[in-house]
Amino acid sequence: MTDGPRPHLLVAVGLAALLAFGSARAAADQEEMERLLSMDLTELSEIRMVTAAGRFPQKLSEAPSRVTIVTADEIRALGHRNLADVVRSIRGLYTGYDGSYEIIGTRGVQPAGDYNTRLLVMIDGVRITDPVYSQGPVGNEFPVDISLVERVEFLPGPGSAAYGNNAFFGLLNVITRRPDPLGRRTLQVEAGSHGERAASVTIEGAPSAGSRALLSISRRYRSGGDVRFAELASDDSDGIARGIDNEAINRLFARADSGDWRFILVAGERVKTDPSAPFGTIFNDPRLRQNDTFVQASARRSLNISALTEGALQAFYNRYEYRGDFPTDYPPPTVNHDFDLGERYGLEGQLRTRRFDGHTVSLWGEFLRDSTIRLVNRDLSPPATYLDIGLDEQAWGVFVQDEVRLGERWLVNLGLRHDRLATGDTSTNPRLALIRQGDAGTTAKLLYGTAFRSPNAYERFYFIEDYSAANPALKAERVRTLEATVEQLRGRLRWAFSLFRTQVDDLIEQSEGEDGLLRFDNRSGADIDGVEVEGEYRAAGMQLRASLSHQRASDADSGVWLVNSPRNLLKASAIMPTGKRQRLGVSTRYESGRRTAVDTRTGGYGVADLAWSGETGGNVRWSATVRNAFDHRYDLPATLDHEVDRLPASGRSLLVSVSVPL
Repeated sequence: MTDGPRPHLLVAVGLAALLAFGSARAAADQEEMERLLSMDLTELSEIRMVTAAGRFPQKLSEAPSRVTIVTADEIRALGHRNLADVVRSIRGLYTGYDGSYEIIGTRGVQPAGDYNTRLLVMIDGVRITDPVYSQGPVGNEFPVDISLVERVEFLPGPGSAAYGNNAFFGLLNVITRRPDPLGRRTLQVEAGSHGERAASVTIEGAPSAGSRALLSISRRYRSGGDVRFAELASDDSDGIARGIDNEAINRLFARADSGDWRFILVAGERVKTDPSAPFGTIFNDPRLRQNDTFVQASARRSLNISALTEGALQAFYNRYEYRGDFPTDYPPPTVNHDFDLGERYGLEGQLRTRRFDGHTVSLWGEFLRDSTIRLVNRDLSPPATYLDIGLDEQAWGVFVQDEVRLGERWLVNLGLRHDRLATGDTSTNPRLALIRQGDAGTTAKLLYGTAFRSPNAYERFYFIEDYSAANPALKAERVRTLEATVEQLRGRLRWAFSLFRTQVDDLIEQSEGEDGLLRFDNRSGADIDGVEVEGEYRAAGMQLRASLSHQRASDADSGVWLVNSPRNLLKASAIMPTGKRQRLGVSTRYESGRRTAVDTRTGGYGVADLAWSGETGGNVRWSATVRNAFDHRYDLPATLDHEVDRLPASGRSLLVSVSVPL
């Protein structure tokens, strides 16, 4: 049984490299933040580019999607601690929690048993989803420190159709920051509620002319508090899980840029205990823990073929390992152990040309080889093996797109993607966009796209005797989305309006069959209709933003409200200066109630987070963040793997951070 994160060889190597790596300290960028906040939004739109919409940088107004970008400055000012915090700030997105993992809901859809398989998560344009669960990590298991993120790009709905498997409802592309060639050494320490403490060391600079490099290592630990489950109280238990909501995280990140080349290494390990006692395990038993390990290495070369043609080649390796220990009291009492392993190799090529007058033609293709997929379940003592499956799968896809400019105001985007899935099936999906750029900074877009999600190895083949059943006959899910958006930039004010309709066929959900076993099945489908409104104002170093999302997500046949689907999401945030080189960030959100997996209801709730940050002499950065500042108590729906229908959300927590140059 794993006792906690081991002193990883990668971390040890990173420490040695940090000590040997020398560079000069760069000046702080507080002034850059103030400059951006004081800019006219029309000016800002000219310098903000998105890469995820078309694999190459393009203006937000010309992207075939209603793109949202969250910058590093906004992340710092609002005190976001991980990628899930960023997700919660984006219109139309929300999260659930199963005791171990943060789970994203998109426009009212978050099916039972899902682990972020319908939102493609990428790091610098490389998919981080694993070969076993197709899981996109967004909580503390995400392997990159939030302090290393330059920006997060979100493409909802039809805009993500070009990316193939898992880009079902959207795409999250996490862009890491380029190393500082002037040199910088930084030590960051953090301390907070529930015994949370963390430390990281980052060194960056220019090892040689024309190159730059960055290396960062970090460790975080949180002992956690007690968690009460009133439904689990009995003569033998008071329903309180004591001291078993802890987690420990090790991370390593390295990046090197040299000419047209970029190399990135990402490694992360998290061990988490779970107070919710899933899968029929013994309640309040500290032996229950789950260990996730990610390693990803990628290399990318940009190609400047001519003045009108550019391209890129990219290769990556991805390794994911999961270990879970689950104490059970069936005779004889034992610890049931899960071991899952996935290894993936990927190749990708991209090409864009403007050689044809009025046309920008793009072509890209990808090949994925899952050389190892392993699913193992066994009891440790007495030893007994219930499942041991090995798979070797591959998939590929190609996408072609023509961006046609019709005069100064009109833009037509025509795209088509064809995939061969790991199951052997094929899928062909169009992405269409009609864009009009009008007067006074107004842009209107009509978007249509289809997409698919192939069932993953866990959904098809995982089973435990007398608990769950496999379903190798699962089919791919399919989705069609039609969306109309209008956005206007006028001076310091921006507003946007979106109206969308989404239809899902063969939705994969976990349910309990007549035999009492849990299994994944293709359900009838879902219909989602919704509207989103967003506004933003910037002036004198201040930023105000608010959004409202309303969606009705229901079963296509019965019309029943979908599980885990809030109908209303209201979000607001403010960043304002409070003194010289100091800022206050306030973010609030309200979510209406949700239906649980057993057809009960959770109540709506509102939460406010506060962040105060600044810089002192000597380039020392500090921040204090209060999450759930008013300590509001609320519940989130549990999964079918739990004995309860809802899980309590976290209360108020404080985190203080100090970053100093070395």
